[in-house]
Amino acid sequence: MKINDIPLGGRFVLEGQTYVKTGPMMARGEGGETRVVPRYMVLQAADGAVAGTPAAAAPAADRAALGQAWSRFYAECRQLVPPQAQGQLEAARQRFLAASGLEK
Repeated sequence: MKINDIPLGGRFVLEGQTYVKTGPMMARGEGGETRVVPRYMVLQAADGAVAGTPAAAAPAADRAALGQAWSRFYAECRQLVPPQAQGQLEAARQRFLAASGLEK
């Protein structure tokens, strides 16, 4: 399977080491090291994981903390963006919320 087949948080084996997918092409090893995983590399599922299986949802506390951090960041951005660009900022916010699943 390829890195695109693995959901965020999914585990896989690459070159004999187990990694957790942390981004579109990033992974964290068991020792905490991060690595770029090129899309062409062939990976093996770890611990019976199946490609396309959704990653476990983040615990509610983590999602709440992320939501609060995002709200603080967005409030700061609103102060920095000129009034004529506030509509674009809001549109970008809505796209982020929809894509991240933080939308309520």
